[in-house]
Amino acid sequence: MSDLPEKVIPWFCPKKRAILEFKNLHLSTSTKKLLKKNPFTVTRNKDFRAVITECSSMTRKDQPGTWITSALLEAYCALHELGYAHSMEVWKGKKLVGGVYGVEIDGVVSAESMFHTESNASKIALITWIQELEKLGCKWIDIQALTPHTKSIGGTEITRNSFLNRLHSARESGVSFWSKRSEPSHPSS
Repeated sequence: MSDLPEKVIPWFCPKKRAILEFKNLHLSTSTKKLLKKNPFTVTRNKDFRAVITECSSMTRKDQPGTWITSALLEAYCALHELGYAHSMEVWKGKKLVGGVYGVEIDGVVSAESMFHTESNASKIALITWIQELEKLGCKWIDIQALTPHTKSIGGTEITRNSFLNRLHSARESGVSFWSKRSEPSHPSS
């Protein structure tokens, strides 16, 4: 867990924010083949707590700890119970091997964190999540920070003002992509 005091729930509004516009989504040939073969089962909202717990315990290069404190984990689980936080789980048999979670409020979807214990499991989770959202009319997601992986699939940075304008526009639209307490999706084949 984090070195932050347990009572502190951090919130950041950086000068630049990373987003992924679905029209710019780039999947390599090998990723397309992987999605076609998909050796995993993918579900939505089947085990939110397990996904965020795994995300909080993953060791990341160049990071001394995690930003997911116990208080933050519980806050996200409460948001999940209220129908605002969602997860995409990737299973190999009965074992959870990857996942992503995030929040959707007022038409804005923010991917918070992802993990994998099997190669490509988090990639499958994120891309499946994006594909589901795109089918529902979502056009972009907040990916917060640009990483080499998210940049390779089309992520880009925008200014804080541009990001805040997007938030305002999404809120004004009145759109919501997932109903509260969405049922798990059907397993991928």
